[in-house]
Amino acid sequence: MTRVEIKGNSLIFIFGGYETTSNAMLFLAYNLALHKDAQHHVREEVQAALHKHGGLTYEAIQDLKYMTQCLNESLRLYPLTPMNSRYCEQDITINGITIPRGATVGIPMFGMMRDEDIWEDPLIFNPDRMEDMSKIDPMIYQPFGAGPRNCIGMRFALLEIKITFAKLLLKFDLDVCEDTPEPPLAVTFKTSMRPKETLYLKVVGREKESVEVEQE
Repeated sequence: MTRVEIKGNSLIFIFGGYETTSNAMLFLAYNLALHKDAQHHVREEVQAALHKHGGLTYEAIQDLKYMTQCLNESLRLYPLTPMNSRYCEQDITINGITIPRGATVGIPMFGMMRDEDIWEDPLIFNPDRMEDMSKIDPMIYQPFGAGPRNCIGMRFALLEIKITFAKLLLKFDLDVCEDTPEPPLAVTFKTSMRPKETLYLKVVGREKESVEVEQE
């Protein structure tokens, strides 16, 4: 790679993952606040991993299997981009369908990951469906795209999110309040997908007073 290519990819890595990662955390916090059993399970898993590895090490993060399930399920319900696309560089026929050179193929990720013909109760947050990812079609579930040109910042983003929630849940309980919207959330598509209305959650300090926070 040239220095220009390295700089260009580094910028995409940082800027492309800023708002998307933030929104992924917002949706995960919302789902965990609504589903206290899942939140409790994640917190216990974090505590066990810290005890096993002596701290929040890289190895401890890799042991957070149920947190990963919750994150994957949250990304299924609320993918960060509604559609992915690929540019066809040469004529090709796939399953009897010919795609001409120069065509752009749109992949409707939001629709596929909520398709009731593919998922049972698709609008329900159910982390158990993500327990065995080998059973999930990667062409259907692709919150970070798919193939050799999937999201360059995927692993970095997942690591950021897991570290953040590991620390967050050790100190706070996530809860709903009277202004928290009912699921499924209405969303809007701008630079990335985000809630259509202001999303209110309650953060309760573990052994501290509760405070309400607002995410615009």
